[in-house]
Amino acid sequence: MCFRVKSLLFCCLLMTSAFAEAEGPHVRPVADSEPGWISKMLWYVPNRVMDLMDVFRLRVKVGPGLGVGARFTDAFSFYGGEQYTAYVGLPGPRQQAVFPGIAGYEQKKGLVILGLDASDDMPNPPHYEFSEIGASAHLLFVGVDAGVSLVEFKDFVDGWFGLDASGDDFPRREKPPPLPGGGVLRPLPPDFLFPVEKKPESFNRIHDRLDYLEKNVPPLLRGQMRNLDWSLTDPAMIVEEQPPVTNLRLSLFVETITGPDATVSVDPDIKIRVELPNFENSLSVFIQSSYDEDLPGTDIDQRDDKGWSFGARRQMEKWNISTDVGIHTKWPPELFARTAWKPQWQISDWNCGFEFRLFWENEDGFGIYNQLQAFHWLGEQDRWIFRSLTAGKYSESTKGYEWQQTGNMAYIFKLKDEKRRRGNVGVNDILDGASLNLTVFGSDEVMDKYRSTVTCRKSIYRDFVVIQFEPGLEWSDEHDWTTQYRLDAGMVLLF
Repeated sequence: MCFRVKSLLFCCLLMTSAFAEAEGPHVRPVADSEPGWISKMLWYVPNRVMDLMDVFRLRVKVGPGLGVGARFTDAFSFYGGEQYTAYVGLPGPRQQAVFPGIAGYEQKKGLVILGLDASDDMPNPPHYEFSEIGASAHLLFVGVDAGVSLVEFKDFVDGWFGLDASGDDFPRREKPPPLPGGGVLRPLPPDFLFPVEKKPESFNRIHDRLDYLEKNVPPLLRGQMRNLDWSLTDPAMIVEEQPPVTNLRLSLFVETITGPDATVSVDPDIKIRVELPNFENSLSVFIQSSYDEDLPGTDIDQRDDKGWSFGARRQMEKWNISTDVGIHTKWPPELFARTAWKPQWQISDWNCGFEFRLFWENEDGFGIYNQLQAFHWLGEQDRWIFRSLTAGKYSESTKGYEWQQTGNMAYIFKLKDEKRRRGNVGVNDILDGASLNLTVFGSDEVMDKYRSTVTCRKSIYRDFVVIQFEPGLEWSDEHDWTTQYRLDAGMVLLF
């Protein structure tokens, strides 16, 4: 399986400082009287050992449950599941002046998406620290939760110089009360411009959790982007209001291909693009899959997977030109830059679009990507749409010129935005519909793969949760034209 979850680490490092601004400093009250130097000397080495233990979380858990999670600071946290466990190991940040507990209890139940907690309050939550980065998984009766805290690492380094920003050093005047129960994450700080509803103590149904996430993830992200915009801008130049978040999509797909060299691949994906209206004349920030330079029909396990792309975009709408600079978050990270020209025009009832993209990556060098598509709406109610797409790519790392030709005929029952009917819509604009897709792949003048699939999409909860199934057949020169069966299935959250 191919997972790209760990690759968001670097983009989160770039954004953590701005988001932490909203979280507020995590400093414990200072005692009325400072301990004497003899006490400090006696506790100096034990405090450094405990500070080092605070940096790492490695809990091995036993108990009934099922769940999976990934953390890239609170701002980019994900979790789904339910578990009631006992654990042993490194507990993670203490967050107060107590001795590390290498054993204890932990309960989690609910969902967390993009740092918005839709979990039930529990007496023994994990007590994550804001800057922790890590992952967790629990299968039936055994699980593990591992992570590292950036703030506690800084506290460990500072401690050697007599500093204690976390307020967890000994000696102490009195034993602090235990950390309170709660959800998977700590409560969000208030944001009066873009308020997020207070999390209920518990949710009665999965629908209640989904409603809470659908309504509150966009304003939460909007507030975080506002903080980032303001942190990068001279206060005297802050004149524009942060626009709403309108381009946010999360998905998880499983791709299964039978026959020779059978594969099963998992593809978690996220696409975010938000404006920074005050920073450098309205740049936008984006986080998206880093295989944008691959042909659209490339299989998951054959993509040039570089993690996620995190960067800034300048849009010159008058000329249909956009320029991106950023970083691919694989290890080691890779710098990239690209410029794309995307004109559109109409010929009779046909709508056409062209893209010419020049890109550079510090490891793979220069490359070009071309795409030409044309679509035509059919029928009295514009339910049918025919689309033709031709795409090609050449770079210093490819073997010649790679290309694909795709034709599909789709019947669309419902769009996310019905105002876009008769316009240029993609698969992620469709809530309910089906299509027949025929694709040919090749390199230079040789055709080396044929594929035929049927795509079915259905919204299963309002306009928010969509499932997609795409069964099909393919034949390739690589496998001596043996028939291979394939199935792509997944779920998409459209905010």
